Amino acid sequence: VTLSAPLPIDAVGGTYFVVVEIYSLVKNREELQATQSFQVTVDKTYGVDLTSTNNVLTKEGEADDTVTFDVDLKNEGSVNETFRISIEKKPRGWDQITPEFNQITVGPYQTATFTVTVEIPTIDDPEDIDASEDYMFDL
Repeated sequence: VTLSAPLPIDAVGGTYFVVVEIYSLVKNREELQATQSFQVTVDKTYGVDLTSTNNVLTKEGEADDTVTFDVDLKNEGSVNETFRISIEKKPRGWDQITPEFNQITVGPYQTATFTVTVEIPTIDDPEDIDASEDYMFDL
């Protein structure tokens, strides 16, 4: 007799124990004849996917406007994971680009959404900025 237990694709990493019990039917009564324990280890995997909610990657605004971006962070791994969030490569003078959290913990195969707020700075001298230029940052 072969017993098999296929693991679901979203099995959480860790160690599990399975007990198999064998019964016989004697005079219309079940009697336990044997037990066997098995240990199954699900490998821990790690992965992350970062996308903009509704694929919104560009927004427009004027000086002193505030725009927001909703970001989906998917934990593609099989364990809880804590991610640190930072903003990199900010344009010079654009100091007010902030994520909603500095870090976030996401369960295995789960998605969390957070907001990034961008406060567009005021430029004192209009000669310092090209209004047609796009300003970008990395998350």
